[in-house]
Amino acid sequence: MKPLNLKKIQKYAAKHPPIIANAFTILSSPPAPAAETSSAAYAPATSIAAADGKDDIQAASTSAADSSADNSLDPEEDWEDLEVENSTKSTYELARKRYQGVSVKIQPFLDFGAYIQEAEFDSQYHDAVIGDCRRCGQPEKAIFRCQQCRTRPVCSSCIVQCHQHCHFHRIQRWNLQFFGVASLHDLGLVFNLGHDGDKCPASETARTITVVDVNGYHSVNILYCRCRCRLELAAKHSADGRLGLFHDEAHQLFTSRLWPVTLEDPKTAITYEALENFNIHANTSKKSAYDYCYALQRLTDAVEPDKVSDCYRSFMRAIRVKRRLEYRRRSGQEQGIDAFITHRRPGSMSIYCPACPDPGWNVPMKEVWEAKECDAHKYTKFEQNDGTFNAPRLKKKEDPDDEAITAGLSYMAEEKEYQAYLDRCEGEEPDANTCARLRAMKLQSLLKFVNLIVSGIVGTTCSRHVFFEDNSVVDMYGGERFAYATRSLFGTLRYQLHQRWIRWAYDIWCQFVKNLSKRLFEDGKFPELDNDKELREKMRSLIGRLKGGIPPLHVLGHISLCRTLYGYSHQKNVGKTCPETVETPWAATRICGGSVKHQNHGQRQDSLNAAFDDWNYNKLIKLACSISKAYVKAKKTHSRLRHEFDLASKAISHDLRAKWEREYAEPLPEADDNHIVDRFEVNFKGIDVPTMQQFMKDQLERERAEALSKTPTPGFADGLRELLEEGVRLDHDQKVVSLLAEAEDDEWDDRDALDTTRERLYAAICTFMESFVGFFPALSPLTKTVDPNSPEDAFLPLPSRLSPAKRHDSRYNLQYATEVEYGLRKVQAHEILTEIRGLIILQVENLRAKKEHLHGQGATTRAHRILKRFEREKKEAMIRYNFVRGRLLRLGLAEDDTTLRHLEATHMKGKDATKVAQPGEARMGDSWLWSVSKPGGLTEEDEQDWYLEIRRVKWFREKDECEHWREETEILEAERPRVETHHEKTATVWAKIANKAETPGRKAYAFRQRASHMRWRDRMVTEWKEALAKVKRNEEVMQKKREREAEMESADIERERRAEEMAKAESSARGGTNRRNMRIDHELEQQAARSKKSQAKRKRVPVDDDEEDSDDSEEEVHEADHGDDDETGRPRPKKKARASGSPTKGKGKAPGAGSSRGRGGRGRGGRGRGGRGRGTRGKARGTH
Repeated sequence: MKPLNLKKIQKYAAKHPPIIANAFTILSSPPAPAAETSSAAYAPATSIAAADGKDDIQAASTSAADSSADNSLDPEEDWEDLEVENSTKSTYELARKRYQGVSVKIQPFLDFGAYIQEAEFDSQYHDAVIGDCRRCGQPEKAIFRCQQCRTRPVCSSCIVQCHQHCHFHRIQRWNLQFFGVASLHDLGLVFNLGHDGDKCPASETARTITVVDVNGYHSVNILYCRCRCRLELAAKHSADGRLGLFHDEAHQLFTSRLWPVTLEDPKTAITYEALENFNIHANTSKKSAYDYCYALQRLTDAVEPDKVSDCYRSFMRAIRVKRRLEYRRRSGQEQGIDAFITHRRPGSMSIYCPACPDPGWNVPMKEVWEAKECDAHKYTKFEQNDGTFNAPRLKKKEDPDDEAITAGLSYMAEEKEYQAYLDRCEGEEPDANTCARLRAMKLQSLLKFVNLIVSGIVGTTCSRHVFFEDNSVVDMYGGERFAYATRSLFGTLRYQLHQRWIRWAYDIWCQFVKNLSKRLFEDGKFPELDNDKELREKMRSLIGRLKGGIPPLHVLGHISLCRTLYGYSHQKNVGKTCPETVETPWAATRICGGSVKHQNHGQRQDSLNAAFDDWNYNKLIKLACSISKAYVKAKKTHSRLRHEFDLASKAISHDLRAKWEREYAEPLPEADDNHIVDRFEVNFKGIDVPTMQQFMKDQLERERAEALSKTPTPGFADGLRELLEEGVRLDHDQKVVSLLAEAEDDEWDDRDALDTTRERLYAAICTFMESFVGFFPALSPLTKTVDPNSPEDAFLPLPSRLSPAKRHDSRYNLQYATEVEYGLRKVQAHEILTEIRGLIILQVENLRAKKEHLHGQGATTRAHRILKRFEREKKEAMIRYNFVRGRLLRLGLAEDDTTLRHLEATHMKGKDATKVAQPGEARMGDSWLWSVSKPGGLTEEDEQDWYLEIRRVKWFREKDECEHWREETEILEAERPRVETHHEKTATVWAKIANKAETPGRKAYAFRQRASHMRWRDRMVTEWKEALAKVKRNEEVMQKKREREAEMESADIERERRAEEMAKAESSARGGTNRRNMRIDHELEQQAARSKKSQAKRKRVPVDDDEEDSDDSEEEVHEADHGDDDETGRPRPKKKARASGSPTKGKGKAPGAGSSRGRGGRGRGGRGRGGRGRGTRGKARGTH
């Protein structure tokens, strides 16, 4: 995420200081007591905006109190609701308004509503005057009209003639009062099969059947063809027997694109359009067949739909068979595609990912096996495995003969083979568990699986594009077991033996990998490996090359050792691959889970296969766009991070940077290493800081104790910790997005990215709200509708955002949730403080390097840019920390807590850890934030090492982030040609199939498939060209922006230089003027003294001693002004002199040896020490 700039917030604060003060007070302070509801936090926008001047806050509070009194606010009302509705809205609403014109565009239609209503009423009426039909001119009543054709009413003969090829239109008849329901069947329309719609000369009697179309049920007169050619065709197929028993009437219906629900003597048929329409709706909106059939009943008769015959069961049988036949046609299995593509599983109907490396197909085998290890990320097959309990099957009466007709041919494993595998796994002893995550798995309540035959599914997808892998999805019976994941892994890798690099992600990989080889090869669970030695050796070699990891979010629940060994965040050759994407298809599976859990076993598997197939198809058609967009983002992000990292690294000494480069290039630790150290964490003795890993470990132990306790903490529930963790993250993201929305346009140069961030935040908040209400139904009234245009304003009902009364109310059971959120917030605050310390160190180091090593305008400008970025990041981090601390205060953190204090800009300072302490630095002292995690009792040398360690970790993480984005761009650049090659080769295969097709229809279908793949190939080419153009434009914009920033900073530097020169010139001018005036005054005073002496001699008047010494005094004063300096730079002390002057009003006299701004004597020329006097100019003047 880009660093934030708070210019707009500061600008807005200058105009509306009380509003900003009020907003940040809310974000960083605990809620006011219930009795003190008349605070500024409750003031409406108009009241706060009316306050100005130095009494802004007081005026706002007074106005808020009046408003509170007038509105009679409930003292127990949730204070956070008021914050969202009043304070937060008044602070940010001006910057967050997005005028999309929805209401503006709707209003004209509402104004025009009367005319629309009249048009609708007019369509219900018909001129009842008897007249001729305007179409044929026959003297008959024109009282029939068609709802689909939208023509004027015509006579019965014309309406039948117009629908000779539109048999499923709905017509109406005027009954002198209104248009009632009529039927083409009643008017004698006949659907002639064969002869291009003409009547068969050999057939006489029509038969009535029910046809289901997209607009409802129809009674249709069907006239079958009875010609000799049909009888000969039936006899030929019956004698052949290869295609099974031939049914002539059903075949004629299929030829007319009608699907008969039975093959013998069909009474009901479904149009292909209705089946395809349902398939699209079921896959996109997860609509059930029951709801779809009921909707057809309502379209047929909206008044009494229950009297319409129900064809739900027939419809389900038809859609299952049609899907299977469609998959066989599309995959090419119906035309023998396995003869052209031999490396895939025979008979597979699955959709494969075009972008993942498939050596020998979309990338040359030689290129993969000759690639260097440093290029492994370009040719790695990324896989991820996970399970879900969202697709169970209930224990209920079912048809035992219902078997899946697609299982074993696409994504779900073949049932009989899978059950035999589970039988061989019976009695398997569980592995020894050493990770907290796996111990927590055992705590799953058995009540979760009551009345369930199948508890869920486990499946494998590719990590980068989320395509379900062929033959990789299996059912779960009870809780999670390694047996399910092992079968899913074997089904995926069975036909991936030619891969060189495979990286597997699994949320419990740390335990799963320990006995993986034993489960595959030694226990006899896979007879295929035991019977084929060559396959066994190839599989063993592949498992030896297999590398695994734990997804970033799941690894937080593991011990620190798992994060070091298997965490995806810092592994090499992974790019920005996110294994957490395996969770995304489960959201779609959850929607259809409500219907599949009631289905028979075979029907359920067919429905899941259809859902997975549609998921892969959607990924396929959007793949070109997603890869291109990801490439644009990756190039832009890598360019920015690389530029900033290179500039920041220049401030580090060459030797130190070379040392860190060598350490970074070393291989990551392995599980069998003796000494395992996480180089991306601070490794220093005596550090005791709350970490997310330790917190998760403690929470898992607590959950284990709570599950076994007879009196658990009120509100404890399995899975609540993960939900609260997500809520805390969303609360933090809301704050970040709100600040981004307030930033200046020149600081946030990609507004589309902000919209995309809002869309993701909106979706995540909606999902969180739904889950949260499931845990706390009593809080459902607080969950308001989320505005998709400003999800950052949504109210999240976390304990920290509720009033103390609600948190302690037994009706809500928030005690456990409050304790968990408090721990999460505390860890979050310490993480932000660690980030701030790293930024301070880097800023200090770059400032030192700028002063010591950088010369010239260009280098100085770049250094200013780096320092400016650090300052922005520090301010943003400070706001985030105070925001989190404000949440902690609401949860019970003491206001005077000595560990997590309020952070101000003056606190964010530090010393240079790479240099020996300079004189005076020891007295400076460190800010409190440096003592939060720093070990006590450190020597000066150890303290410098501690600072250096923090700096090293910051450098390692930034280096790793840059490298990951570099790898991501290279992966995407390698995926693009693989997609094009995949579609080109597939199109070539379909062309070969077309050339060998036995019938014209098969040939036409093959050419159609070839054209589809060529279109996908062309789209990839087009999208990539546009992506390259966007990358070029982004680079130009970035370059111009850097040049503009350089010009602005150069101008700032020039202005500072000129200001310094002017200041020096003014200081020099003032100094010269003062010395010249002093010499003139000195000469005038000497002249006056000589004149006075001469007058005294003439008059023979005695002269006062002080006045006689005035010349010497003035001379000594002048010498003191220009005397030599000692070695400390201070003027050498001279003989004390006194300034002559007139009698003073104060006590004593005004010695002239004082400074020009000294205490005491006050003359026209300056001030001396002593009393105040008003003498002649210069008489009481001190040294300048």
